[in-house]
Amino acid sequence: DGVKDKVPLKPLKKKVDDAKDAVIVKIDAVDDIVDSVVGVVEEKIDEIKEAVKEKFEDVEEKLVPITDKIDTIAEKVDNAEKTVDAIKSAKEVAEDVKEITSLVSSLKENVPTVG
Repeated sequence: DGVKDKVPLKPLKKKVDDAKDAVIVKIDAVDDIVDSVVGVVEEKIDEIKEAVKEKFEDVEEKLVPITDKIDTIAEKVDNAEKTVDAIKSAKEVAEDVKEITSLVSSLKENVPTVG
C-alpha cells in the first residue's frame, strides 16, 4: 500500500536514553578517578616541595658558619695587607731617613768651618 512499516520508536528511544545515561555514569566515574589522581599528585607535589624546602633550609643553616669563616678570612687578609703596607712604608721612611742623614753629613763636610 504506501504505508511504511511502523518501527516502535518508544523502546528504541528508551535504549538510546539508557545508553546515554550509562555513558554519563562512565564519564562521571572517569572524572572522579581523574580528580582522585590529581588530588594524590598535588599532595605528592606538596610533599616534595616541603622536603626540598627543608633541605634548602638545612643547607642554608650549614652555609652560615662557612660564610662567617670566609668573612673572617677576608678580614684577616685585609688586615694583613694593611700590615704589609705599613711595613713597606716604614722601610721607605727608614731609607728616606738614611738618605737625609747622608745628605746632612755630606753637607757638613762641604760647609767651611769658621774659626
